[in-house]
Amino acid sequence: MNYNLMNEVKYFNNSTGDVVIITSFFDIDRKNWNRFERDENYYLDSLKMLLLIEKKLIVFIHDKYIDLDFVKKYNNATFIPINYEWLNKNSESWKKIGICEKIMKSNEYIQKLNSRIQIGYPENIYPEYNTINHCKIDFIKYSIDNGLLKNDDLICWCDSGYYKSILNDKIERYPYSNLDTNKFNHDKLNFCLRNRITNNDTNLYYTLINAPEVFTGSFFAGTIQSLNRLYTLYHECLDEMYNNNISDDDQHVYLRCFLKEPGLFELFLSVDKWPQALCYFQKNFNNRFEYINYYISKIKDGRFAEIGVCSGSLSENILNANKNCFLYCIDPYLNYDDYDDACKFEVGDILYYKTMNKLNTLFPNRTQFVRKFSSDALDIENNLDFVYIDGNHKCKYVLEDLNNWYNKIKPGGIIICDDASDVDDNLRDENGDVFIRWNQVSFGAYGVIQACKIFTKTLNIPFFKWNNQILIYKPL
Repeated sequence: MNYNLMNEVKYFNNSTGDVVIITSFFDIDRKNWNRFERDENYYLDSLKMLLLIEKKLIVFIHDKYIDLDFVKKYNNATFIPINYEWLNKNSESWKKIGICEKIMKSNEYIQKLNSRIQIGYPENIYPEYNTINHCKIDFIKYSIDNGLLKNDDLICWCDSGYYKSILNDKIERYPYSNLDTNKFNHDKLNFCLRNRITNNDTNLYYTLINAPEVFTGSFFAGTIQSLNRLYTLYHECLDEMYNNNISDDDQHVYLRCFLKEPGLFELFLSVDKWPQALCYFQKNFNNRFEYINYYISKIKDGRFAEIGVCSGSLSENILNANKNCFLYCIDPYLNYDDYDDACKFEVGDILYYKTMNKLNTLFPNRTQFVRKFSSDALDIENNLDFVYIDGNHKCKYVLEDLNNWYNKIKPGGIIICDDASDVDDNLRDENGDVFIRWNQVSFGAYGVIQACKIFTKTLNIPFFKWNNQILIYKPL
């Protein structure tokens, strides 16, 4: 059996269309379940994190949450309000909840699963738990049948609780970029596994009673064609399980689908306790130019600012990556005592005029040089789309820039900080800085990571680190 190991990235290079994530949250009173106790805020907080990952999402959400501020304001997602009436009308799985409940209450089922029931596994106690998990494929099918997807879209299911249940609130383990369609096999269903498939897994009752963690249902992906096939196959297997007096969660059903039609699947085997699919399938970058370009290239009529211009190499990259943007180039071009950086020697009138003339020649009417410290340049326009912070890298200065310029970007805008190299807290001084020497002439005090931690913690928002770049979204 072929597995793609998730510690070794594989590229299929068959990218077409956009990535669309489909997810859901429906309140089935989990907070009152024995030994489960996940309240609505657990899932809603996790959903907010998921909304930051991709620009295109379809969210099936309990209608009692449809008026929440983040739901109303997040214009990159399609929110579909659902309730029990909606499920009974549109979900084949939910229509069968009575069958699921009858099985779980049968003496045969209770006797087989007594030890697991006593421990409190929800998939053996609560028919709502299994049934809402079976609805995942129905939500996807509804999206397909109602024209919410394009024919060439890559469709990814991701549980709304991914951030909390898979990553346990650890932001440092969260993906730093969107998904890369080249890492998926577009001819098959892409599923993540916790463990290898064995001969024991062919036995329905072995899987039911021993519950080996093989297939995971938190994330999977495919095209319209493959997911339409999965929909049919899923309900065939679910009905077979019901006919054998078995009720179990979606992970068991995916396993049965694979055993019935293995050629339909591309399997990714995790080395982690739970497969971190969003991290594995995220887009990688060769350098900071690629990373920045990925986020700014599609912004229409963007208004950008760069703090710390120096010779303008990044400015040139930004202006080339986004052909319609306007860039404020902010740099005092001064050497001062509290600036510990090799760039302090590359300042003055000669560099300023050389850089300004070069950019104005290459990009006429698309730049405005502001020869001031960043704290003195705040009189430029508000509602910026993007700010790049690459000035003084000491913690207090980065923190000052974040506090000042976060207020200058629009909701949905981003800030990226350069030179986030102060990774070792053991070397941090009383000011929050780490002294780093790159070579004989390049050295300095860096507190970029520390400043971002302080800033985002105050606002209760996440930051995302790739290499030595840190990205911060301003929530909608």
